[in-house]
Amino acid sequence: MAVRLRSQRRAVAFLLSEWPGKRGRLHGLARQACLEALEGNVAGDLARTAFVDAAREADIYKGAGHAKRGIVYPTCKMR
Repeated sequence: MAVRLRSQRRAVAFLLSEWPGKRGRLHGLARQACLEALEGNVAGDLARTAFVDAAREADIYKGAGHAKRGIVYPTCKMR
């Protein structure tokens, strides 16, 4: 099963409550970057990169997803 994340809010919700993989250092960095992006303090591209890095570390990254507001969010595998 895969989940496609289509917004920053959805990415944050996924990081906080649905993350199926390892919650290591990169997960924490991604969570912080995405929360900061929602507040307008971090560029969306930086938050997306942090998210993808964490998803790769957790071995749940599937590929590029839908573009919204100029940011392409990933699709992640659910275990």
